[in-house]
Amino acid sequence: MPKRYNDYIPTLQALRKIWYQFQIDNADVKGAAMGMTGTQISAYKAKCQAQIDDINALIAAKAAYSAAVQAIKTNSPVNNGAIRTAVELVKTNTAYTPAKGTGLKIVDTHVTLDFSDFTPVLEYKVYTGYVRLMFDFHGLEMMNVYCRLKGTTAWTKIAVVSHSPFDDHRPIFVPALPLVAANSEAREYMIIGVMDDEEVGNASAIRSVVFGG
Repeated sequence: MPKRYNDYIPTLQALRKIWYQFQIDNADVKGAAMGMTGTQISAYKAKCQAQIDDINALIAAKAAYSAAVQAIKTNSPVNNGAIRTAVELVKTNTAYTPAKGTGLKIVDTHVTLDFSDFTPVLEYKVYTGYVRLMFDFHGLEMMNVYCRLKGTTAWTKIAVVSHSPFDDHRPIFVPALPLVAANSEAREYMIIGVMDDEEVGNASAIRSVVFGG
């Protein structure tokens, strides 16, 4: 069991940063009014600033990671395409031999799967208490599963799965909107493939489901 205790430091990181800054801005006056010494206040503010610095570093690292991932997704098709074209040209030279190609490691040794234009196919069956979603991975590592109420626009990622079928046991919303029948709701599902923790290819066709709970 996790340790439980009453706390005043916010749980969410964004709110923590605001809270730490509030401490820094108010500790001199409010801390002194409660009997803190100048040395204690300075040390207190330094710890708060250290937490802010760590949070800012994490935010920057996440932003850099996202930018790096996007750069790879954008540049890889162009760069790898040019590399493959160059290799194909080399292999047309009279000086080329398979042995020389092996020496440069440009001889085929495996099959590469390109998911840039891949669209997964989603099927479903409705059972009492859950909706079963079925799909093939075709070499994908994972599949992101999304759902929304029919008539709404925002998708909610409900699962990241490495197996099929996937059973959605979530109950109907109360109240269920839009209502289809008493104790029923209209849902929409879609899936999209995942490789190296990034979504690839196209989203599946949207499947509309009437679920009665």
